[in-house]
Amino acid sequence: MKRVFLNLSFLLLCFCSQKETTTTEFVSSKQLAIPIDSNYSSTYEIANTWADDYFIGYFFNNHSVDIFSLADKTPLFQIELPSQEPIPFNKGGGVSKIGNQLYYKSSNSLHRIPFKENPDFLSETLRYPFGRVLNFDGAEYMNSKKGYSVALNDIPSAPTIDNMLVLPYFDLTKSSSISGIYFLDPDLELVNHHTFQFSEDFQSNLKLYEGLNIPFITTSSENVLIQFPFTSDLILYDPKTGAEKRKSIPGKFINTNIKAAPFEEGKYNIPAIRCSSQFWEVTWDPYRKLYYRIEKEERFFEPDEKAYFKRGYHWINVISEDLEIIGHFKIPEDCFAKPMVAKEGIYFHRTNQENESEVRFTFFEGGLPLD
Repeated sequence: MKRVFLNLSFLLLCFCSQKETTTTEFVSSKQLAIPIDSNYSSTYEIANTWADDYFIGYFFNNHSVDIFSLADKTPLFQIELPSQEPIPFNKGGGVSKIGNQLYYKSSNSLHRIPFKENPDFLSETLRYPFGRVLNFDGAEYMNSKKGYSVALNDIPSAPTIDNMLVLPYFDLTKSSSISGIYFLDPDLELVNHHTFQFSEDFQSNLKLYEGLNIPFITTSSENVLIQFPFTSDLILYDPKTGAEKRKSIPGKFINTNIKAAPFEEGKYNIPAIRCSSQFWEVTWDPYRKLYYRIEKEERFFEPDEKAYFKRGYHWINVISEDLEIIGHFKIPEDCFAKPMVAKEGIYFHRTNQENESEVRFTFFEGGLPLD
């Protein structure tokens, strides 16, 4: 049985070695494990930046942010997040980093935390609350969707680009309808925004595919990447020029849009959401100049099966820098879906139920072997 939960996967992991050159073609694969103090390896949500020699994990059971050294494969320090007044940090999981600051995201706020051991939360942290109204070009929008989640109900981190955090904003009257993205500087001050110009057909699809109409938002070195689960369209927005580019990139199973038959406008169809083929987030690989997009294969319920069981097989669409499909990679059944980019190859977090005192990975040296 394959269980793929993005909120349990790694947002990014860089086991960076001191190689002078970068191998860009598949060489070999192997498995490895890193011991941890707790017996809850499956409750980590890990993030870090391409350049840093850390991985930064949100530990759900302990409600803490744990910092590990990649070079030594050992813990460095832990930041225990307060859950009571005067500054409650609600449980979430999204962790980003800009310079010497961490940004922890829950369903109702974004917090800036110093990247150090034992910070003083009263004097050294900033909080940006969600549920606020933003005014852009004479129109009002909500700065978050209550409980904002993507297809798998995880709380995504705030992606970063050019030392800015990227967040979505929503139609004030239709809370599930995304309108655009806005940018916060490291001090959580609003610095820019971009409103999407969706066609009438696209807006109709946003209403039809209820539950799959919130996009995955990630970044490359130059663009914000927006991928909706129901469509092959990838939207790229360049915050420096203000240019928006959109291209349909067919997957292995989805040509343009997913099958519409199981969906009905205004209805949240859990079996259809769980079983339909769909696209998930896009990861940029700066070393190989490639995009990795997750594509979930369609599957059907077995007799008497409940909706929260198996989702189906998962693949990586490998896309060139010029937005052309190069090939596909089938994710091993014992791995979570998120690819983790490193200089020397690609890592996937492996499932681990028999020994949760270690975090396990499958590593593909050089790159991914294509189907």
